[in-house]
Amino acid sequence: SSGINAEYGGMFKLGGAEIALHYDQSLNDDLEDIMAQQQDERQPDAPEVPIAHFLKDAIKTRLEMQLPHYERWSEGLALILDPKVAPKATKQFAHLIDDIWFYAGDKSTNINWYTRRASVAAIYGMTELYMLQDKSQSFRRHGLSLTEE
Repeated sequence: SSGINAEYGGMFKLGGAEIALHYDQSLNDDLEDIMAQQQDERQPDAPEVPIAHFLKDAIKTRLEMQLPHYERWSEGLALILDPKVAPKATKQFAHLIDDIWFYAGDKSTNINWYTRRASVAAIYGMTELYMLQDKSQSFRRHGLSLTEE
């Protein structure tokens, strides 16, 4: 059971999956707002933020946005991975990755456009899966860490 009241689930064509998609999209929108604000506040003479640092911060920020619902997170993912919902979820995820690269300053128009997005999508996905499996006390106390350890 998704834990969603049947009355609410019945309001949506895709049931609880639609609620999970909406929540996921709202977090994506929040991250985009944060990245846009950072870009707007950046001083013209400030040194460029290294791309790797920017990408790491963006991924970490987005994944940490899900922590308030960490205990039910895997259920939400299961809902949006349903074959009826997966195409929309995939589109949302691709847009998230594209936004991250856009705010990182990527202007590539060749094969790099695809490889860069595939790389960040893989890192994001692997980190998200790791977080779902991490039941350690350290994670519960300190949250997500994307280090080179």
